[in-house]
Amino acid sequence: MAVSRSWKSGPGIEGPFPATVDDIPGLNQVFSDAFTERYRRDGMVGVRVPFLNPAVWRYAIEDAANGALCWRAAHGEIVAF
Repeated sequence: MAVSRSWKSGPGIEGPFPATVDDIPGLNQVFSDAFTERYRRDGMVGVRVPFLNPAVWRYAIEDAANGALCWRAAHGEIVAF
């Protein structure tokens, strides 16, 4: 599970919920933020991890079927997958 964390404590996380192709923008945001933060902690502060091609996400979600899951904050945005 990849998680994007903020220094602020926020509302609780709910889930898991099935991930669908409609969730691709949110999944991409969490993916990019989480790996960018990981590189920053490793000393590579100038590295920004780009979004994956939506076709990659679509393939992964369809291949995982019911195993594609995501967690959401109380206001609905994806915070983990």
